[in-house]
Amino acid sequence: MIFRAFQNAVVLASAIMFPRLLLEIAVVNQDLMKNMALPILVMGAAGFCLAAYFYMRSRAAQTENPAMNFDNPFSLKSAIMFALVFATILIFTRLAITYLGNTWLPLVSIVTSDDDSGV
Repeated sequence: MIFRAFQNAVVLASAIMFPRLLLEIAVVNQDLMKNMALPILVMGAAGFCLAAYFYMRSRAAQTENPAMNFDNPFSLKSAIMFALVFATILIFTRLAITYLGNTWLPLVSIVTSDDDSGV
């Protein structure tokens, strides 16, 4: 259930990028903005439509299963667990760079990434 909220947030953040990009292009180059306005606005509108679809789908799922329990994200236990995981990743990355060099950094990023796709 929480995955759907994150999914919607990512799609919405990506859709917001297109109007911002159009504004930046308008400030820098008016002629380019005239040529790029339609494609950028279409991509932004598609992103907003997709975000609305995901939002409506998550609302429908919430009405089917309204009882959700969330832990307090500001609890001391959550903060300590995050700090331990983050420190472990930093130590692992520093050791890998020291002993393996910078060429192994992509491998380190794959190993230390957190994949919750099974949620």
